[in-house]
Order: sequence, then C-alpha cells, then structure tokens
Amino acid sequence: MKFVFLLLAVLVFVHLDLGSASDLSIRERIAAVAKGYEGSEKWSFKSWRKVGRNKWKCNIFVAEVIEEAGAVVPHRRWWKWTPIGAEEWGKADSEYLADTGCWETTTSPGIGDVATDGKHVAIVTGDEETVSATYDKVVRNDWGFDPPKREADLFWRYTCDD
Repeated sequence: MKFVFLLLAVLVFVHLDLGSASDLSIRERIAAVAKGYEGSEKWSFKSWRKVGRNKWKCNIFVAEVIEEAGAVVPHRRWWKWTPIGAEEWGKADSEYLADTGCWETTTSPGIGDVATDGKHVAIVTGDEETVSATYDKVVRNDWGFDPPKREADLFWRYTCDD
C-alpha cells in the first residue's frame, strides 16, 4: 500500500512539475526539438535524407525541426517540400521569409532563433550555443558565436503565435 501511495505521489509531482510540451513557447519548442536530435546521423552529409547522399543538409535539419515544433518554414515551391537553403536564410531581405509573415531578423539572438552566415544554418539553443547538422551528425556547440570563421552574421526569429 505504501508503494502505491508513493508511486501516485511521484506521478502527481512529475505531472505538476514538468508540464507538457504545449506549455512551451514556439521558440522554446524549436530549441527543444533541435536539442533532441543531438548526435543523430539522420542529416549527415552521407545520409539519403530528403535530398540524397553526399549533400549538405543543415537547411533540411533546420526546416524539419521548425516544422516539428509547429512553426512555418518557407519553401521555394508550393507543390513539393523544398525548404529554403542556407544561402536564402543568409539574406536579410529574403522574400521567402518575408512572405510567411512570421520571420524577422534580430540583433539579439535567443533560443529558437535561426543563425546563419549564408553558408550554414543552425538553431540557437542557449547562450552562445547552437544545434546544427554537420558532416557526421547533429552537434551542439558555439557555431555562430565563434568569430571570425564560425560567426553568424544574421539571426531570424519566428514571431507568429502558436
């Protein structure tokens, strides 16, 4: 009987303490989804994911994370799944991003923002921390905040409500 009571107390505590994913803001969900894929080889250069082997997939990773979190990511074509690439994320005047009505540039990056230098794209997951797809796997590091060679020069923030 004590075991049942203890188990019930733990379950109630966990439920009250953790809440649910829907309690998170959209930007918090984007960051949480990205962190959840750390170590995954699903978007590696050699994987077949969406665009075939031996192709960079950092933009595919970012697009799938954003969509899994419930946000809108711009696509180049309306009739098939074609998310914008790192180069387009790198344009402060991107019509694709502007047309969604949900993305704006920011000079003070925060969690869930997209960091880019026009060649690579990543999700900001913490203070000077990003998660992105690399040659081997998804990594969490300081890409985008490590001048001069790994510094993002543009950050995009999702602004639409959940």
